[in-house]
Amino acid sequence: MKKRISFILIVLVMLLTAQFSVLAEGILDEMQNKLIQSRMEANEAAAQAALKTLNTAFEAYRASNAESAYPKTLKELTDAQPPYITSDLASGTRYGYKFEIVNVDENSYLIIAYPESVNSTGRYSFCVKEDSKLRINQGGSRIESRSECSNLPLLE
Repeated sequence: MKKRISFILIVLVMLLTAQFSVLAEGILDEMQNKLIQSRMEANEAAAQAALKTLNTAFEAYRASNAESAYPKTLKELTDAQPPYITSDLASGTRYGYKFEIVNVDENSYLIIAYPESVNSTGRYSFCVKEDSKLRINQGGSRIESRSECSNLPLLE
């Protein structure tokens, strides 16, 4: 009788252990998903702030430039004296996002930010033009042109 009770207890412990293991795995998966979600949200907020910084830097550069020209590269903003942005932002990759100047002429520009890995480092891409209005592409893909940017919703 004691052997049978011991056997039943062992089986019960094994079943409870298996149940706990499945439950713990589900909880860990959910925690990991929330952590990734939080990281993407932080990256997206940082990318938006960086685009605002770049927009301000572009306008300040043009205002102080004798030729009233916008910079053609991000590096021009760090080479200026004093520099308008930090070299880590001028590198073009920061916060899980890539930053690019897509189109510059004497009266206009387009700066874009898009995730290095969509749904891993960020969900959305962003753009800003000389009108200083930040726009969002909810698909996260790279914004290719001024017209594409113009047709995107404003980020409120």
